[in-house]
Amino acid sequence: MDSRPVAELTVRTEQRDSIASTSLREVRHPRPPDAAIRFTVSYGLREYLSIVADFIPIALRERGKPCERIGFGTRLMLAVLVPPVFLFKKLAIGDCRFSVDEHGLTRHSRRQPLALPWGDVLAVYPLSRGYLVRKASGAMPLPYRCFSDEERQRFERWAASIVPRP
Repeated sequence: MDSRPVAELTVRTEQRDSIASTSLREVRHPRPPDAAIRFTVSYGLREYLSIVADFIPIALRERGKPCERIGFGTRLMLAVLVPPVFLFKKLAIGDCRFSVDEHGLTRHSRRQPLALPWGDVLAVYPLSRGYLVRKASGAMPLPYRCFSDEERQRFERWAASIVPRP
């Protein structure tokens, strides 16, 4: 049998120190540029109220009514009406698992999975705390906290390439 080593590794002192100081947590493998964005979201009441309050002026402007911000009366109405609706949705739908890619969005919840191709998205609204993805029968809030900066850029690129800007 041949006593020569099959492979030999030579590491300079400075390389060895660099390798020794690297922990596994620091090593990150880049994701492919168009990899699906996946996240699970448990909505909070304040977040949900914020998204609804941000969308009301947009909805009013789309109906031809000038509105830049909502007044005290509307905020009071939201504080009374939205929490029971939110609680009902939270119990009925629960936490949502999303997958977003160049083809569209898929949501898994307590209900039947919902696949929404980009072609069926009516608009994507960037609001103060998240995106609101509008579809024919309602909308889906996607909080910014669920996206990394790179994922937000990718999401906006996919949405802009298919969905008309509101």
